[in-house]
Amino acid sequence: MGDIRKISIGPDYKSSMNYVVGQRVLGGSYTIHLIQEKAGELKIWLEKDDIVVLWKSFSVAMPSCIEYNINPRVRENGRDAAYQWAESQKLFGVSRYQKTVRQIERDLAAYDSERAKLGKDAFFTSQVERQIASFLETGDVCP
Repeated sequence: MGDIRKISIGPDYKSSMNYVVGQRVLGGSYTIHLIQEKAGELKIWLEKDDIVVLWKSFSVAMPSCIEYNINPRVRENGRDAAYQWAESQKLFGVSRYQKTVRQIERDLAAYDSERAKLGKDAFFTSQVERQIASFLETGDVCP
């Protein structure tokens, strides 16, 4: 299965409870960190101050709707993921795609410039990204 972006729990989609990764909950004090489907359950993990805890768990038998991320898996292939995906879809000759690529490249250049100004440590960032990707793939929480 892919990464889950949103789940809606309840028999009627319009009146169901919706949970979205990144959503602030419990008065804004926690953020939904991860939604996963594992061992017949839908689990919602919250994050606060770099600590991740299990908040809710629903049986997959409960009426629900799951929305998956459809973006290229950037966390595994870095910035090249979008380009690899576009190449696989044969989009390089499409003018709308080319315009989007130019905008993305401008945004990335601005981001890189700002990051360099702030003196962020790229190695540390890549280590953190690697650990997050590992957690998302395995579901194991390091002590």
